[in-house]
Amino acid sequence: MIGQTWTKQLRCRDPSCLIDHTSGEQHEWALQQNDDKNDNDNDDDVDDNELNDDTKVEVYQGPADRIVYPLDVLNPSPPDDEDLIYIVGTRGEKVTRIAGLEPYSKTLEELVLRSNLISHMNGVETLTKLTKLELYDNQVEAISHIENLTKLTILDLSFNCIRDMAPVSSCPLLQELYLAQNKLKCIDGIRGMQHLRCLDLGANRIRTMAGVGLDTLHSLQSLWLGKNKLERICDVQDLPVLRQLDCQNNRLTALVWPTIVPPVSDDAPDITSSPASDEDIDSSGIGRLKSLEELYLACNAIVRLDGLPVNSPLRTLDLSTNGVESVEGIEGLVELEELWMTASAMSTFEQLQPLTTLPKIECLYLEHSPIAADFEYRKKITALIPTLEQLDATQVNRL
Repeated sequence: MIGQTWTKQLRCRDPSCLIDHTSGEQHEWALQQNDDKNDNDNDDDVDDNELNDDTKVEVYQGPADRIVYPLDVLNPSPPDDEDLIYIVGTRGEKVTRIAGLEPYSKTLEELVLRSNLISHMNGVETLTKLTKLELYDNQVEAISHIENLTKLTILDLSFNCIRDMAPVSSCPLLQELYLAQNKLKCIDGIRGMQHLRCLDLGANRIRTMAGVGLDTLHSLQSLWLGKNKLERICDVQDLPVLRQLDCQNNRLTALVWPTIVPPVSDDAPDITSSPASDEDIDSSGIGRLKSLEELYLACNAIVRLDGLPVNSPLRTLDLSTNGVESVEGIEGLVELEELWMTASAMSTFEQLQPLTTLPKIECLYLEHSPIAADFEYRKKITALIPTLEQLDATQVNRL
């Protein structure tokens, strides 16, 4: 074909290879003679001088199997007093081993190895001055070798294959802990972390928040637990500075739950069949929060809004894809500015009457709800809520 150029590659198995092997250039990794054919089992030995170029092959080695250290990627090597090493694997060769950084053990404070192919944490134990360690998007299967990293304040191990987070207890000064998109089934190792401000455990397999130490995190400001398997929110009601709470895409059906009764002895009377009284209802899941500003509860099965933190300065509330049938109880959120209820069960304008008492509401999403099918949907909503500046994804035009 005219104008098309072909590059001949001699027996290279790397599917991403761009090297023109006809020029004699070879990969730096795994170049070897095919001497296996010339072993003692072969009666027809061939002299090395008789080997032609076709007998030289590159045995393809997958990127994760290669041994690549951080200093192999950095060119030139950083000075001995360097306090930050930052390598993003999408920019070129990917690091597979954390080693060879001993010369920086007394100065290195931040180690960032994003989007590489690191499978274990061997090698970080010598970097005792680290305050930030980020291994986001690697292949780490276990948290290890961090016992000496007592000065660590930021640890990011999101997008790995970790199943146990208990070893994080070795870093009591942590302020930010990110373990999203792993394989965690329970929360562990965080009890008593007085400095922790941000905890991200989204996209795991966590089933409960109870009894794991969340109530001891008195400095916690942001808690991200979206895309797990939670059925209730608990142990956060008394966190004094919690501003952001994300529990979207879980298994929540309400914001209030029956009180969990502790196990009783066999001699105790059977009370399991007794009807629940008002005292048996625990409305403190989030109801007592006093600093909450953002609450994300999308993609659950919440129908009613009983138990909202009405004494908090809540500005953003996300209830999208929940099938909410009533907004009664929202009247106490006098600071609310944005309410997202896409794909709700709201069908009449009378059901929205409680929203008229909110003096600061500016943004409302109701698209894909039955009420949005009304011919004068936008006209009636904007007339009902005069403070509204945005309805769904469109600015309100009051001219």
